[in-house]
Parts: sequence; structure tokens; C-alpha cells
Amino acid sequence: MKKKVLLDTNMLIYLHDDNILDEKVAKITKYLYDSDEYEIVIHPLTLREIQNIKDPKKREWMKSKL
Repeated sequence: MKKKVLLDTNMLIYLHDDNILDEKVAKITKYLYDSDEYEIVIHPLTLREIQNIKDPKKREWMKSKL
């Protein structure tokens, strides 16, 4: 059984903004993504928060990252 790693909205924004990603964050994210031991999960409230974004372009951008 895989261990679950919960990412919150702030982490998603950080991973996918226009800034250069910190090397440590990139390494741990890649490790978790490629791992057979861990599963990245998104909290249901994060989905609700995204649905509440007023700007349709930003809302779709965030949804595409999930």
C-alpha cells in the first residue's frame, strides 16, 4: 500500500508559477511523483477553493495543474 502525500493549494501554485523552481522542491516533487512508495493526493477542499476563483482564466489554469 502506498503512503499518501497531501499537497495543499499553496504548493500547487508554487510548483506551477512563472518563477524558477527551487532545486530541493523540484527534487522532492520528482521523487514523490516517480515513487512506487508514495502517492500524491489533493485535498477535496483544494478543488472547492479552485472552483471559487473568480477569474475564469486563473481557475482553468489551476484546474489544469491537478
